[in-house]
This record gives sequence, structure tokens and C-alpha cells, in this order.
Amino acid sequence: MPDIDKFLVTLQKHDGSDLHIASDAPPALRLHGTITQMKVDPLPATQVNKMLDQIMTKPARQTFMERGDADFAYELDGVGRVRCNVFVDRKGPGGVFRLVPSAFQTADQLGLDLS
Repeated sequence: MPDIDKFLVTLQKHDGSDLHIASDAPPALRLHGTITQMKVDPLPATQVNKMLDQIMTKPARQTFMERGDADFAYELDGVGRVRCNVFVDRKGPGGVFRLVPSAFQTADQLGLDLS
């Protein structure tokens, strides 16, 4: 099981939308629009790099190595699909991971007036 999965499961359990991972910082969750750091130790760059490498597709890994950023999708059984953006900043590797709902809402459920 990839190391990032436990953070994505926690994100889903708290009905969050995004997981933010940065080198030398604790992971953070976007919960109802507010970013909240998890109460865990900061992740060293080597650990973040390992976490990213465990889930990156081969083409994404190649792009990441060439450009320092990449976008790809990841799927976690029981959680769903995750849209991933990985990058390198001044502290090292990081990423933002957005849960993609498996059930889509209708225009009526979203309160959209299409008339």
C-alpha cells in the first residue's frame, strides 16, 4: 500500500477535498474550504519523494524529472479517483491531491438555473 493512502483515507473520512503535501511540513487537509495541518511530524523531502514515486505513472515520473512538475490521476479502492499535481519548490518535492467525487450531482442538486 502506498504511504500516501493513509492520508487520502483520512481526507475522505473528514469529507475534505484536497490533501497538500510539502517537504519539511506536516500534511494539510482542505476541509470545507479551510486548510488545516494534520497533527503529525513534518515530512522530510526524502519521504515526500518516496510517497510521490509510489503513485506516479511512468509518463508522469518522466515529466516530473524533466520539468519539475506533473499532473496525473491515481485511484484508491474505497476512496475513489484522485487528481494529482506534483512539483518541486524551494524546499523540495510536494503535491496537491484532489478527491474526485464518484457520484456527480445534477444541475438541480447544484441549484443551477438552466432556463
